[in-house]
Amino acid sequence: MSIKRIGIYPGTFNPVHVGHLEFARQAAIDTKLDKVYFLPEKQPRGKHNIPPQRQRAAAIDAIIHGSPNLASLIVDVDQFSVDSTLDLLEQKFSDCQLVLLIGTDVALTLANWNKINKLVDTVEFAIGLRDSENKTDVVQILEDLEAKYRLIKTMHSTIRSSQFRTPKA
Repeated sequence: MSIKRIGIYPGTFNPVHVGHLEFARQAAIDTKLDKVYFLPEKQPRGKHNIPPQRQRAAAIDAIIHGSPNLASLIVDVDQFSVDSTLDLLEQKFSDCQLVLLIGTDVALTLANWNKINKLVDTVEFAIGLRDSENKTDVVQILEDLEAKYRLIKTMHSTIRSSQFRTPKA
């Protein structure tokens, strides 16, 4: 019996959109995931005036309805971090291999993360490539960290949540 492979996709998801969905689906195919969990952060770094976590999770549930290998997951931590979140995920999915789904913008910051070596030793990475980001820089960081990773390219890689938000008056 093979070990289940679980994708964890943390983010703001304000709002969740087809680009998020397509990345999750493509990552599931390319990295042979059994299930992908969208993990809306309670209070994402550098983000203000965002809808409550449960409201964003409900929006995720609505957009993934009918996709049995996609789900939302709420954890009681403000932001995804190695210290606060990884232990919870390892407990919940103790018999699974975890794959962390992140965009190139986040991948470019990995070298600065607290306890990054623990994360690299624990998970694989599925990196969603954006046309506007430098793939070479991302690959260099991942190689320097000796991370296991797969680069994921989708048709909707230029879509950003900010395109769907109503400007504040």
